[in-house]
Amino acid sequence: MGGRYYKDKRNNKLLTLNDMPFDAKTIKLDGRKIIEASAGTGKTFSIAVMALRVIIETDPEIELKKILMVTFTNAAVAELEIRIRRFIREAYAYAVNGTNPEKEIKLLLDSYRNDSRGISNERIKDRLSRAVQALDELNVMTIHSFCQETLKEFSFETKSVFESEIITDESEILETVINEFWRKEIAVLDPKNLEALLDFFDRQNSSQTFKLRRLLTDALKCRLDNKLFFINDTTDNGDNPEIIIENYLKRISEIEDNYFLYVRKNEKAIRELSQRNGNARKLTDRCKTPEELAEEYYKVISKGIIGYFRIELLELLKKYCNLKSGNICKTDFEAFLNQSEDEFKKSAEGDEYAYGFVEKLYAATDRLNYMEKKFSSDYIRDSFPQLYTETIERITEEAVLKKEIKQHVLNLLLYRLTLHEDNEGKYFPMASSIKKTKNYIGYDDMISKVHDTRERVKEELMLKYEVLFIDEFQDTDKYQYEIFDRVFENKRVFFIGDPKQSIYGWRKADLNTYKAAREKIREADPDSVAEMNRNFRSTPRMLEALNLFFSSVDNMFIDNQIRYYPVCPGKPEMEEMKMNNKNVVPITIIEHDEESLELLPGKEKKNHNKDSFYQSIIDFVASETERVLFSGEFTINGKPIESKDIGILVRTNEEARDIKEALTQKNIQAITLDTTQILNTPEAEQLFYIMNAVNRPSKKSINRALLNRNLGFTTTELAKKKDEEILGEFDRLRETWKTDGIYGMLSSFIDRFSVRGKCTEKSNKGGLRTLSNYYQLMEILHDFETKGKLKEDDLISKFSKAMNLRTKDDEYVQRIESDEDAVKIVTIHKSKGLEYEVVFAPFLDLTSWTKDIVEYRDADKGKYFFALNDKGELQRRNLDAIDQENRRLIYVALTRAIYKCYINVNYFRKFERASVKPFIEALKEKSAKSGWQNDLIEILKVSPVTPPERPEDNKEISLKESRSVEGIEQFVKTWDIHSFSSLSHKHEVITSEPAEINDPYDKFVFDELPRGAKAGLFLHSIFEHLDFNDPGTYEKAIDEAGSYYSTIFKLEHRQHYKNLVKHCMNAWVKDEKGVKLLQLKDVRQSEKLPELEFYFSLDRLRKSKIREIIKDVEFTTDPEIEGVMHGFIDLLFMHNNKYYILDWKSNFLGNKLEDYERKGMEEGMRGSNYHLQYYIYTLAVKRHLERKLKGFDYERDFGGVIYMFLRGVREDGNTGIFTAWPSKTIMDDLDKAFRGELLKAD
Repeated sequence: MGGRYYKDKRNNKLLTLNDMPFDAKTIKLDGRKIIEASAGTGKTFSIAVMALRVIIETDPEIELKKILMVTFTNAAVAELEIRIRRFIREAYAYAVNGTNPEKEIKLLLDSYRNDSRGISNERIKDRLSRAVQALDELNVMTIHSFCQETLKEFSFETKSVFESEIITDESEILETVINEFWRKEIAVLDPKNLEALLDFFDRQNSSQTFKLRRLLTDALKCRLDNKLFFINDTTDNGDNPEIIIENYLKRISEIEDNYFLYVRKNEKAIRELSQRNGNARKLTDRCKTPEELAEEYYKVISKGIIGYFRIELLELLKKYCNLKSGNICKTDFEAFLNQSEDEFKKSAEGDEYAYGFVEKLYAATDRLNYMEKKFSSDYIRDSFPQLYTETIERITEEAVLKKEIKQHVLNLLLYRLTLHEDNEGKYFPMASSIKKTKNYIGYDDMISKVHDTRERVKEELMLKYEVLFIDEFQDTDKYQYEIFDRVFENKRVFFIGDPKQSIYGWRKADLNTYKAAREKIREADPDSVAEMNRNFRSTPRMLEALNLFFSSVDNMFIDNQIRYYPVCPGKPEMEEMKMNNKNVVPITIIEHDEESLELLPGKEKKNHNKDSFYQSIIDFVASETERVLFSGEFTINGKPIESKDIGILVRTNEEARDIKEALTQKNIQAITLDTTQILNTPEAEQLFYIMNAVNRPSKKSINRALLNRNLGFTTTELAKKKDEEILGEFDRLRETWKTDGIYGMLSSFIDRFSVRGKCTEKSNKGGLRTLSNYYQLMEILHDFETKGKLKEDDLISKFSKAMNLRTKDDEYVQRIESDEDAVKIVTIHKSKGLEYEVVFAPFLDLTSWTKDIVEYRDADKGKYFFALNDKGELQRRNLDAIDQENRRLIYVALTRAIYKCYINVNYFRKFERASVKPFIEALKEKSAKSGWQNDLIEILKVSPVTPPERPEDNKEISLKESRSVEGIEQFVKTWDIHSFSSLSHKHEVITSEPAEINDPYDKFVFDELPRGAKAGLFLHSIFEHLDFNDPGTYEKAIDEAGSYYSTIFKLEHRQHYKNLVKHCMNAWVKDEKGVKLLQLKDVRQSEKLPELEFYFSLDRLRKSKIREIIKDVEFTTDPEIEGVMHGFIDLLFMHNNKYYILDWKSNFLGNKLEDYERKGMEEGMRGSNYHLQYYIYTLAVKRHLERKLKGFDYERDFGGVIYMFLRGVREDGNTGIFTAWPSKTIMDDLDKAFRGELLKAD
């Protein structure tokens, strides 16, 4: 096994690393390798270098399309694909022309000149040339897209259903199953038993029904994640919950009876003793019977006790009871407390409230006095010590019984809910059944299906791919690993990851799978595990500080299989950030404790609560950000710090909002990159009210829609408006909705009520956020409407249901509101892979509190389980796992920093359990012994930050305005997802003189058939669902489309639509010379691909280059463009062994048939830039067919493009059908232009 050493200069120690050092240019490319890439070590860069080597070095040659790269987010896919494309092009350009590439590429290619393997420059050029030509065949995918493609390509082997709908959120399905379970298992309980069941859950924060449903939902999710349910008590699966609860209530009743009996026997004494105390007398006098007296005393005493004690602390409560009843003395009680401190802290660990009580109890000078102050019933305790003791005994007896029965009943319910169908389960199998019925498939289903059928597809996949790179391997789970392990068992496989950055446990990332794979590979070859420990992100001093911070505790990650080894600087010459021309201290730790808070303005009061501690952190971050940006003290390479250089890392969306609000108050531009779900924002609710008001206008609904700060109306202003005027506005919007859809209606609303202008006013601090949310929600609503073909009421219902679901689906994450120079506020999870010059980490007081459901892995069985929290060993195991992940979150957060990092330490109650606590304590201890603190890490008390002087123009001028200053070149965004529409920006509307039309059909298509986008969508819908060979389907397709597009389709026009379809099916399609090619009625259903979606790469080029190649196109501007070309082709079909592209056009070219002859269609094509459209479509199809079909020959196999102008098509004529066959020369030149080759030639 290889090894190396890193010298810690400050302690003069040699620190050894586990595995061999990594070099992308020399690592062997055979077998299997684990590459552990610490943060900032250039993982993506190294993968790209290794991919180059695979292309150049392997014998026999491995084609680019046979290299598969899998990672775990779309962002990572984009980054990896861009890097590899650039490396291949730069390497090719250097090999051919000697142009200057990336340093490592040059070193790699130069190394072959003296290589004993005899890799010639000609071989390098040949292979790289083929790789450049094959860049569109590069396979970089997420695990889900890999599984999706596998299921699609090998549908027979995997028994997959064609055209399954991918669902990213299964909340509705879960809700359906839970509703069924509730109906059959919960709602049928006797009302008193149901009440007792719900009473197992406390009423804090949310309803008891909600908490039970959440418990059931969490359990069902675990089961659907292939975790097994473990019953952690003596529950008999055949027990009846009804009988168990009835017996429980009987036992509770017996306890109450015994208590009532005691009060009855002692009623006289209790009433007499109560006369000695005013409060006791008032309480006793209002009770007329012994039963009332017992209940009233029980209520008062339990209120003072149950609020502060949990089931975990019953022993403490009992001992206190013995003290107050005289059974033990104060000395014995204090001794008991001292002996039990560790036990009580351990038993309270899973409950934040109980732990806070224990923490404060043991911190108190007089512990007994602290407990007595917590009870509001001290007058009862002092007046009736025996009654007090009896009451506490009743409380404790009931609590123990409640805990036991709760565990029993809930175990039984969860067992029934999660029972597999093989064991006659009714509910868990329902989820799969629903998806099967609706032809849904989720991401996890894809993985499971490929996993279950991996042996069937293994041979085909091994032929398809030769090399596999798995990026972010620490984020895999057991199923994902087993797919790749088995399918690619004899291939070159590179697993690249960092166990120190495994922070996606909630997304099923399984670190145990990573560890097992690493050991398996290491056993096979000790040199197969390499470690990347040269950091190219941070400055040398920042790295020294991080090494010191992370090495301050033993076993940084609380895991003997994951160790922290100091990293070396990859850029030792990198200049440090300066403060007043001196190197900054890389890590600043700010302590927020009671004493420091009292010195802050407005915080002088004693006994600060958690809100004041939290607010002091928010205030510090905002004030220090202002100081860093505007004081003039801080510079990087001689330049001031800019807003975009600062990243503030948070845990929750609420923290992000509060930080942003504080920065906004200081006029500092900030954007959030968090996990806020767009459907849960205020803007979603606002659009919901607007939709309701438009759909059913009334004074009440309209007022609710318009009383919105972004519309600027007040109640008084609305009252002054005439009812008929405003109702008329909403009636017009309703008509727009019917004709142009939801997107068109909401766009009109935004225009009519000047929403855009109001949101972009300087005084509207959150306006850009609001506007961004509106447009994102409008896209989602449009998607709901078109995919589900939903009418107004159905769309409102769908939107309402979506708003009420709580999902973590990335599809609905709120977008960034702008890409301006701004401070970035980002969750730690989202920050992975990012870097910032200055990092604020204000909320690293991460703690580990458990829920009712705990999840764990059984090491002996190698399986995953979930169980009810037993407050014992399972809870301890779960808390340890949370603490381990918290340590990894701390690592991820701090390693985002390039130059400087701020850490805030909150000393309020939960700090005792905070994962950052051991580091702070260890650093303080070292600080007392040595002088390193002021050099690399400083620990300071929070103190007021003096606001820097800021020029007035800094506060007034917006970033957008500052960009328009004369003489400063404006940044033009080139990379984007482009389409024909975004490139064209041209559409001429054709009008014609009125004419008398006698033929009823001609009158219909030229005068009565609506124009516009909605009519086009209606006609597309008809043709998309036609079986061309079967006239019997024509009427059904028309009626189904008409039921959705009811504003377009009128029943009296049905025959005209049938005639329109008949004309299109029977008309002869002829080439440009008039030679008959085909009739659509002869095209078989099996040879059609309607609505074919495509993507292909678009490398940087100017629009004028396209204009030079295609003469009949126009552009209004000539910027450079790059990115991805995307679009939908109405129909790709094959006929007589030739492939054709067909596009349905509802354009109005005139009101007579002559307007639809070749000349008229040419004018229409040019007016709408349709020549550009069909060239783009042809290129997409050409690339697709060349990739999919061996031996595809464009000139032989491509039949051409067909544009059917539907209004002018006649079965017995020569009108309405435009055809073209783009020449191969033009297509090849266009292909080169889109690959960026023509721009380079310039």
